[in-house]
Amino acid sequence: MSTSYRIKKIFVAAAVLQFIFLPASAAYDTYYEDFSARNPGVTINGQDNWAVTQGGTGNAIVDNTVSPTGSGRSLRISDASPTVMTGRTFDYGGLSPTWVSYTVKAASGNRQRSVPSGGLAAVTFDYTGKILANNGKAWVDTGMTYDTNTWYTVSLKLNYTTHTYDLYISPFNNPNTQFVPVKTGLQFIDPAATAFSYFGFSGSYSSGGQLDSFVSNISVSYIYRLEFINTPQVLVQGEVSGPIIVQLQNANSEPQTALNDYTLELKSTSAGGKFSLFKEPWADVNQVVLSRNSQNVTFYYKDSASGNPMLTVAVYPEIGWLDALQQQRITPRGMHFTVTATTPQIAGRDFNLTITAKDENGNINTDYSGTVVLTADYISPASGTQLLSKQEASGFAQGVMGLQLNYADAGTIAVSVVDKDDSTQAGVSGAILFLPAYISITTQTPQVINRGYDVSVQAKNLAGQLTRNYKGNVRLSPVFVLPAAASGASFSPGVIGGGLFSGGAATVPVSYNRWGTAKVRAEDSQYPSIFVESPNIKFVPAAINIIVPTPPSGRDFYYIGEVIPVEVDINDAFDLPITNFAAQVAITASPNLNLPSSYNFGPADQGKHVFSVSSDAVGTYTVRVRDTDSNISAESARFEVRNATIQVIDTTSPIGTGEILIQLVDDQGRVITTENNLAILIKLIEGLDNVSASSMGTVTPVRFINGQIRIPVSDTEAEEVGIIPQTELGLKIKSGKITFGKISKSGIGTLMWREIKEKKEKK
Repeated sequence: MSTSYRIKKIFVAAAVLQFIFLPASAAYDTYYEDFSARNPGVTINGQDNWAVTQGGTGNAIVDNTVSPTGSGRSLRISDASPTVMTGRTFDYGGLSPTWVSYTVKAASGNRQRSVPSGGLAAVTFDYTGKILANNGKAWVDTGMTYDTNTWYTVSLKLNYTTHTYDLYISPFNNPNTQFVPVKTGLQFIDPAATAFSYFGFSGSYSSGGQLDSFVSNISVSYIYRLEFINTPQVLVQGEVSGPIIVQLQNANSEPQTALNDYTLELKSTSAGGKFSLFKEPWADVNQVVLSRNSQNVTFYYKDSASGNPMLTVAVYPEIGWLDALQQQRITPRGMHFTVTATTPQIAGRDFNLTITAKDENGNINTDYSGTVVLTADYISPASGTQLLSKQEASGFAQGVMGLQLNYADAGTIAVSVVDKDDSTQAGVSGAILFLPAYISITTQTPQVINRGYDVSVQAKNLAGQLTRNYKGNVRLSPVFVLPAAASGASFSPGVIGGGLFSGGAATVPVSYNRWGTAKVRAEDSQYPSIFVESPNIKFVPAAINIIVPTPPSGRDFYYIGEVIPVEVDINDAFDLPITNFAAQVAITASPNLNLPSSYNFGPADQGKHVFSVSSDAVGTYTVRVRDTDSNISAESARFEVRNATIQVIDTTSPIGTGEILIQLVDDQGRVITTENNLAILIKLIEGLDNVSASSMGTVTPVRFINGQIRIPVSDTEAEEVGIIPQTELGLKIKSGKITFGKISKSGIGTLMWREIKEKKEKK
């Protein structure tokens, strides 16, 4: 099930501080914790989804004396037995890449911890002084060693498509000059994990050196790239651009929040290109700062040379993000036109364009009254077939003309203006983004949970025609109908990439991971006001799985009255329980099994329920379960219930301690020699009710061995003691007795007595 959706962990270890990054979906943005908002000396347990899952809560404390910078706070994880384990549960989702980072001052233990049995990734500061990381279910050497008095920055780059991660480690106060992983392509512990919902830390394991570990600056982020979010601009030589905006984004084109202040380097392929933070007063810069907790940074550009320069914005020093790239157009200065229009516009809707004639000095040429030719200059995509609604225009007044145009396609164009009689007098507008007027969607109901089905999205203009040049990213998200909410609900993929659109339409296979009725909301990632919601879609289980456990070793049947834990799983297409399934199932089974005729799954079931089944009669049985909504059903494997007799063999013993033999026999009286699991108690019934007899078998269950039990019984006087086996099963019971008496030459002498009665006188 390499594509299944699994909720998993990530583990981190610091000698061994075990860092657990458990997988899971959400609107993706940064999580950051440096404990600065926490009260020192207080446990982290119970704060902001943190919990201490092993060890005392007082061993995971916010500390204000030890931190990476010497001021600030950290989380102190003390040495203790059992090892302290603490972490935070939250739906961090499964977007690639996901970055998990933290700084750690690790303790030194004297034993190595095993690789966790499940989860995504684990890093351990080993007792040998080496830093190890898991590769699947085995530790590998990262090539890094550590000192217990040094803080280290550890970063993991998770990829849920390849189910691998890259690992970066460097001393906090002496980071690597180049951002290069110490290990790449490390395998997830659980190769099927596709999301992340928990990270955790474990304290030093059998500490032999420094006892306490410290951790701070914990972050989960999804930053994938820097991206220009303004459209490309067309400028005249020496003119200052409009605002140029660069944004942090994840792989879904969602804006992301900066964890720190980041320095961005600004470059142009034109030697005449200049940048400034402000339009006025202009001041040349080649770097800008994207501030902590912000998502965008704005600057301006001008160029003394004509051409098509490429602008690049990159973070310095490198930390694994893609650079932002955008090409501008710089036109020569001379007799020209300035052409202005606002952006974005709606495909097929009239928009205003202003054309101003300028002389060589950039002043308005009030004498100009010519005719101009208008053409669409395709930018993104670089070609198209749609034309502007007007190809010629005249009517300048004092060198200025305003007119209304219409463009019926989507994409980014510029409006090129050329004097009809003098092609050297020209101008071009800035880039104008045309959005679809609306989006339509086609899908079908019902669908199987986590099974792919086709969703078709069409981008259309105001007249209802396909906008053939539309290449926007369309985000898919659920609109809940019933139930009203579903934690972790998401479509996969969550975004239809613009490259999948052809001729204004895209049909892609998507899947949904939760039960119930929902709509698909499809919206332009950058302009969510352009959206559509599908009709209701019912998402139903793929199958029902009924698990009847194998009988205890040595037999292929169950006994009458024996509890059989029959598990019913309501599964998705990955054969995993549907955690939010909340509907009624019908149950068909023999009345002898004492099962209800229906069961309503609830939130606590998490898609599976165990029924305690037992039969009061022999026979061969099955259990059938049907989802009453989708009509999906399943029948269990056949299981047999048999009777047996617990039989006490009568015996004798001298006063003191004797032994009774109890056998388990079938209906033919044969000892069931394969029985080695069943345990019983016994009850003693004394001939003289004075508690002189005793046996540990009355308080401690005794197990059959090869179908037999031998139990010591003691008595301090001569009498018959009845032995009655006790079991919660519905098995037949054949009680017996042990007779205690005095030993004589001929055997056991029985104590005889008679009742002496007073003789009455005759009257």
